[in-house]
Amino acid sequence: MAPSQPHQPPPAHTFEQWVAWVFDHPVTKPEWHWTDRTPRPTRAQSLSYLIELFEAPEGLLQTYSDAQLNQGLWFLTSNSCSEHFYAFTDPGLPEHQRLRGVRAIGTLYTHLFAKRCSPHLSHLDEAGRTSLNSVCYMLWDIAPLPRFHDHAAFAAVNLAAIDVMEACLALDHDACRESALHGLGECHWFVPVRPRVHAAIDTFLARSPHLRPELAAYAKHARAGHVL
Repeated sequence: MAPSQPHQPPPAHTFEQWVAWVFDHPVTKPEWHWTDRTPRPTRAQSLSYLIELFEAPEGLLQTYSDAQLNQGLWFLTSNSCSEHFYAFTDPGLPEHQRLRGVRAIGTLYTHLFAKRCSPHLSHLDEAGRTSLNSVCYMLWDIAPLPRFHDHAAFAAVNLAAIDVMEACLALDHDACRESALHGLGECHWFVPVRPRVHAAIDTFLARSPHLRPELAAYAKHARAGHVL
């Protein structure tokens, strides 16, 4: 009998099949998803599954390695790899659910990244980083969030994303704070939210007198919109 392949779900994905499909793969170059032809979930399924995953990531993902988590989360987050994150900005889906999903990204930081990422800084390529640090650092860069090119249509989602970044600045974890600064630095270029970005970073610096000098310097670069 041929071995079962739980990471290859049928077209009607269940949540459990979807989680295995995203994460239960060897870490390879090129990544598995570039050649995988399994039917993708619908936008409504994607939103439901992302919420369920992000609201309780530690239990669902504990069996996977940091490298598998990095590969899977990169697939979910980057719009060059999949369309999952477009569910957060799809006007055809209920806004309250989309906002719940964006806010759940904050739980991904507190319950996964803050526990499994190392405290090393990615913008300095510091040695010793875990594999998971990569997607933690780049999440707000590779995700199609916020969507400032159409601010009126996505205002609530944009502000929810900034809320999450701002909350992550309060975490006692340098990799998570660096990621939030990276995201806020990207947001700086959208003029309507620039005062909010400045205020968030100024408050962070004022409340963090013992911050690593390298992270404090990165915060100042982010305030000016100069992030790597």
